[in-house]
Amino acid sequence: MATITADLVFLFAVFTSTLSISRTQNLVRLVGGKISSGIVEVTLNQTWATLCGEGFSYTEAEVVCRELGYEQGRSLPVGSYGVLETDRYTTRLAGCTGSEPSVTSCRFSSDQCLSRGRQYAAVNCFHQTTAVENSVRLSVNSPFNYGLVLIYMYGIWGQICDDFWDDSDAQVTCKQMGYVGGVATTMSYKETTPYVISEISCDGNETNLGNCKQMFQVCGQNKSAAGVWCYFSSAPSVSLLGGKAHYGTVLVQADNKSGTVCSTSWTTREATVVCRQLGFISGYVIPATADSVNLPDVLLTGVNCEGPRESMFRCYNVSFNVTDPDCIDHKHDVRVYCFGSVRLAAGRETDDFIIGSVELYVDNIYVPVCPDVLTDKFASLVCLELQFNSTRILPPGGFERYYSKSYVTNVTCTMTAKNISQCSFATGKCARDEPASLVCLKPGVVYETKFLISNFKNGYVYIQQYGTNATICRHGWDNDDASVICKENGYKGGVVLGTPKLSSVYKQDPVWASDFRCTRALARLSDCEYSKDVSSDCLMDSTSAGVLCYTHYEIIQYRLAEGRFQDAGRVEIYFDGRWGTICDNLWSRYDARVFCRTMGYADGTSHGSSFRLATGTIPVYMSGLECDGTEGDLLQCPNHGWMNIPTTCQDHAHDAGAVCYKYVKLHPSTFFGAVQFWSGGSYGLTCADNFDDNAATVTCRELGFQYGMSLCCSAAGPIDLPIVMANVSCNGTESSLTKCSVNTNNLSCLSGTYATVVCTNFQGNFNGRVIIPRGMFGSVQINYYSNQGYLCSEEFGDKEAAVICRQNGYRHGLAYKEITFDMLSIRWLRGLGCNGNETSIQQCANLRFGQIYSCAWDTVAAVFCTDDESKLKIDVRLTNGTDTAGRVEVFLGGQWGSICANNLTQNEADVICHQLGYHGGVLLQHVYYGNGNGSFLLTSLRCPYRNETSIRDCYWKGFGETNLCSSSAAAAVECFTDVRLSGSTTVNYGRLEVFDRSEKTWMAVCDEDFRTLQATAVCRQIGYLDGKPQCCSPLGTISNPITVRNISCEAGHCDVQKGMCTSNNYVAVYCSVITIDVEGLSVRLPLGSFYGPVEVSRYGLWGTVCDVDFDDVDADVVCKELGYQSGVKVSTVAEPGFPVIQGSVQCTGSEKSLMQCQRGDFGVDHGCSRRNTIAGVICSSNGSAIIMSNLSSDRSGLMQVKVGSDSLEIAAESVTDVEAAVYCRSLGLPSGRLQVFSYGSYDVTKVSCNGSETSFLQCIAYWDPRKARSGTRAGVKCEKAVKLSTESGPSTNQGAVLLYYHGTWHTVCSDGFDDTSARVVCRELGFVDGRSQCCSTYGSLIYPHLSTGRVKCAGGETDTISCLNMDMRCETDSYASAVCYYFVITTTESTKEMKAKANAQNNLVPILIGVAVMLVLVVAVVVIVLILMVKRRKSRPKVQYNQGIVEQSMDGSFSITNQLHGIVGTPDVRRARINRDGTVMYIQNIPDAYSNPAYETLPVSTTAYITQESLQVYNSAEKITNATARETEVNGHESQIITAVPTGHDEETASDVEETFFMRSISEQGHVTLQEHCEVQPTTFS
Repeated sequence: MATITADLVFLFAVFTSTLSISRTQNLVRLVGGKISSGIVEVTLNQTWATLCGEGFSYTEAEVVCRELGYEQGRSLPVGSYGVLETDRYTTRLAGCTGSEPSVTSCRFSSDQCLSRGRQYAAVNCFHQTTAVENSVRLSVNSPFNYGLVLIYMYGIWGQICDDFWDDSDAQVTCKQMGYVGGVATTMSYKETTPYVISEISCDGNETNLGNCKQMFQVCGQNKSAAGVWCYFSSAPSVSLLGGKAHYGTVLVQADNKSGTVCSTSWTTREATVVCRQLGFISGYVIPATADSVNLPDVLLTGVNCEGPRESMFRCYNVSFNVTDPDCIDHKHDVRVYCFGSVRLAAGRETDDFIIGSVELYVDNIYVPVCPDVLTDKFASLVCLELQFNSTRILPPGGFERYYSKSYVTNVTCTMTAKNISQCSFATGKCARDEPASLVCLKPGVVYETKFLISNFKNGYVYIQQYGTNATICRHGWDNDDASVICKENGYKGGVVLGTPKLSSVYKQDPVWASDFRCTRALARLSDCEYSKDVSSDCLMDSTSAGVLCYTHYEIIQYRLAEGRFQDAGRVEIYFDGRWGTICDNLWSRYDARVFCRTMGYADGTSHGSSFRLATGTIPVYMSGLECDGTEGDLLQCPNHGWMNIPTTCQDHAHDAGAVCYKYVKLHPSTFFGAVQFWSGGSYGLTCADNFDDNAATVTCRELGFQYGMSLCCSAAGPIDLPIVMANVSCNGTESSLTKCSVNTNNLSCLSGTYATVVCTNFQGNFNGRVIIPRGMFGSVQINYYSNQGYLCSEEFGDKEAAVICRQNGYRHGLAYKEITFDMLSIRWLRGLGCNGNETSIQQCANLRFGQIYSCAWDTVAAVFCTDDESKLKIDVRLTNGTDTAGRVEVFLGGQWGSICANNLTQNEADVICHQLGYHGGVLLQHVYYGNGNGSFLLTSLRCPYRNETSIRDCYWKGFGETNLCSSSAAAAVECFTDVRLSGSTTVNYGRLEVFDRSEKTWMAVCDEDFRTLQATAVCRQIGYLDGKPQCCSPLGTISNPITVRNISCEAGHCDVQKGMCTSNNYVAVYCSVITIDVEGLSVRLPLGSFYGPVEVSRYGLWGTVCDVDFDDVDADVVCKELGYQSGVKVSTVAEPGFPVIQGSVQCTGSEKSLMQCQRGDFGVDHGCSRRNTIAGVICSSNGSAIIMSNLSSDRSGLMQVKVGSDSLEIAAESVTDVEAAVYCRSLGLPSGRLQVFSYGSYDVTKVSCNGSETSFLQCIAYWDPRKARSGTRAGVKCEKAVKLSTESGPSTNQGAVLLYYHGTWHTVCSDGFDDTSARVVCRELGFVDGRSQCCSTYGSLIYPHLSTGRVKCAGGETDTISCLNMDMRCETDSYASAVCYYFVITTTESTKEMKAKANAQNNLVPILIGVAVMLVLVVAVVVIVLILMVKRRKSRPKVQYNQGIVEQSMDGSFSITNQLHGIVGTPDVRRARINRDGTVMYIQNIPDAYSNPAYETLPVSTTAYITQESLQVYNSAEKITNATARETEVNGHESQIITAVPTGHDEETASDVEETFFMRSISEQGHVTLQEHCEVQPTTFS
């Protein structure tokens, strides 16, 4: 009970104190520093704001500190905590008197705080000073006298900015601390410790930093602070050990101590720092030596040089505490190779040689040497500079290749020159874009040359010499060369095998040999003649020479297997006695082309995996072929390696297939058709001139037939192909058409017709038999040359029909033209020339087989045979209607029947009416006059010329066949006497026309003064009750003049008055069988869809709406009337003949229907007579129509209009780059181009944009669901505002830079366009890096030049358009170009490796105390829990370290739980060091009795610790009195170690209670994460 009472009393005291502090902190607080120092923030409008530092001085600092409970305070320098990222500042202070209770009570001006980010107020608060001004110390007690410099100023230990810190300043600092001297180092700054000096300048002779020149401005952004490495006897220095003067292991020495540097992450950056410290210019890291016997212990680890440094000691993270086990045995000791004015880059070096690309140091950068200037003399000077005496010049570009804007192109040395310094150099462009390569050798050392195969039996062939693997150029490499090296390796022989294609020619092995000339009798490849000179093409080639060795059989064969016909199938290779397949991974038409040509075909194309083989029957040999189409054998193509097959191909599910093309083929069938010849990558036609039966025989023999016959001419129908071969002359014995005399260049084909042949294996003669397959009627067929065929319908009449019918047993015959869809059959004869009395067509005068010329391909000769001559009569009539309108019936074969309405057009209606004696007629598509007796004598009638005098002259289909009318609707027409309605698809509406008997033509009627009364009279004249006129050429303009001025009709007769029509418009009339009096406006969309042309009904007539002045508001009203939420307007293509009956629509948006809107009358001008567009809408049930991009990462995808959950696909037809550009602009991208996608359904067709539209919805199109079809859909590739001129060519990564400016692509000025600008361009295009090219590299271009501005980038821009400066005119006509890369290219300039740093700011969370009772209770509960935890000495969460669990108790002691030995408590574990970043540094003082191998090598010491309860300092069990604790730093990291300085004692180390952390274990490697952070305020103990 007593314990609980004490707890409650203590709780009340703490809670009262908390409330008191909270009331004070409601007005002011310190952030960014420690408890008693930091940036001042005050409450402003109930939120915290940074106190402006302008006007903040000593007096104001005193007010702030007293407000926080301190006796004294000092203002800190401006920007002492770095740049503050906040915009919320108070206004400027006008001054404090010093007596104010709070700084918020001081006077503030209305002036805004200037220089935000730096001009903030910062203070240090204290009770009394603890050190002498300008005292210095190191942040940690390092046995190597190394650390962060802290100087006591403004009552606080602060940092010194590193910006101007040098060795003179370090010398004074170390002397002040009692050392002989020191060198400057760079340390990571402590975020909570202020900068108190930004610049200090000592000459080195001062005894105190206070005597040096000091100043304070804001420290730079590098987040670093001044440090020192002090010494007593000898200064820290660097040298190289175990090599020559310019290479070796890096050795560090100081105060008679020396050691190596260990690192697993050193780069050229750190090596260059060390080399420059040693007096060289540059250097790079070389592998560590395996010999560690003579090496001293590792001294330094973790050296990281960010940016150029004058000394390794100025690099970050230098650590003397070697804890990494990799550093114990010297495996990662750093070794460097240093260079002076010349270096060999990207190669290899040993004690005996160095090899690489030659580079000279010119104008502060290393520049590659052009191979043209690397003479033997110059090479010897280079090697002497590198301390070698022998040289060998290698083929250029042999090592890591890179793009360089400049090369050393001229070298001039004196005759007596002994070194490089006695030579002069000039730079410029190099004709070969590869650097010179060289090997420098120790004299007398012989290096063996070996020729090896990468995979022993197959792979690329390489040369091994100087410790380097070099390849052989594949140019000139053949099967003889391959056979020699295979036999050298124990095989029977070998053939050429392509090697894998490298992703970049800038990263590959060197090429050292080419043009091998082996004979198979040679035993070794080294015995063959070959060239060590390598061409530029070889150097830039992405593949090299390779071989495939065989054990048994030399024969390599190919075949097509399991295809549906002989020229297609699965690709198979016969190798070493076994057939195998190829995986279709990367299989393309180029691979198929090489394969087919190897097989003797003209060409081929790739085929998918439809020729699948049963699993496991034969092996899969190859995958990833990348032929370019020029290879002579499939094995020579680059590939992924022999038998290197992905798992997806091993079950033969993806075997490659091919379709091969012969040089000659026939179309449309395999035995008959046009002779097509392969030329220029596609098939073309052969001219028929002089192409005779000999040529036909050769052609057919090439195709596998015995005999051939020529047909003349163009006898296989219309074919849209060019003629590619002419003047063919064969004797008939040739094996191929290409062996005949032919011409494929200077083509001359006077007839313009193509050659046609019929092939057969059985010639056969004509026996005179004529076949009528359907008995007494139908097409006529004959068999000739063992092939069934037709007779041409041209020049075939009743006389020929009579002979054929007689020959088939009938007395009479009738000829007609039958429609056919048989495009594969032969037409044998044309123009028989019969007189009608013959008993067989063999007796006719003109029986010439094959001489058919250009007979019609859609009709053939047909006959109707009968013994009853009366049945030959043909007649037509109208029934079930009026004299002028009704169902059409024909009299054929002695009976009346209907004509099927399928596919009938206005042409057939006119011919029928002409035959009936009328002036013309119209097809009645929507008027039903019945089907009569249901008998359809003709299923199809086609009158192609419209001037036929009767249906006898037209083409027939279905004569004598019943039930073939799919629509079951009989044709109906209306014939005209003297008056008609024309030009409309609606039978009772159209352009009013009258027939001029004298001119035999129809004339339109002028709309001037044409009234409703006249319209009614006209309508009654043609059989209707009422009529209504419409002016102003509503069906569009016509070409013929309007010559009828007036018309009046009465009693079945119309009088016409001719004259000039001044309006130049005709009148249209709407006729109705009922009285026209009620408008009754209604609205619909086609097919009930959500989009399409707006259709309205007025007075019973359906029509469309003119799109002039029709806008989104009108569309919205229409869609809402149809039950949708909203709509947008589109302009859709008008359907010819469908009337426009509504115009001038003006809705306000509040109407519920279109009828309520203001709009034009029926008869007025609607504004669309000279337009081909009408109003359309897209309606939405859940939002407006939007453009839906659906684009991939490369900005390509289908063109779509998204409407809610529906999308409208766009047909590819008529879509061009103009439409694609508008579509892309709708997506916020500047331009785009068409990209055709695969087959699928589409909804919108015939899109047409003029290019000025801001939205794709403004383009004209068939926005009509009735036009929806399946076919090729349009896709788009949107572009950014920049592109390269060769974007679609073979080198898409380079070209002239084109900028999209003011709606047009322009070339940009080369003035000022540098590598930085090129890099911005390339990054925007998706590349990684880029280089500029100058000037006008790609010749004359079609784009205009942007001469009114320049593109000049700083490097940080995300798009090129941001670099455009229109204030700087272009002074040249040359344009800028760029080369882009997918990798960071290596240059000869020094590069910086930047590391991203987290810039987390550790701000204290403000304590907000409210008046609510609930909040107070919550605080109270939290405090109670904490006190109970203290009283019960409950352990904190554990931190895992290696195999042990470290646990820190609340009293500051530690224990460790070892998995093998249980818990070991204090004092056996005296100290654990835990960094701020959460990693455990080490565990110390574990007794040997526990035999823990993880810790037994660590030193044992007695360490002070501070308990949190008593806040006293202890050393073991002995209390240390009057000890002042201060925070220290270990190896550049703020840690939980403080130094206790008791009276009369030396410094002791104690665990820090100023800041404690709760941490949890993450992994067994000791990585931990900070979970909670709390602070305990006292910093002074007694």
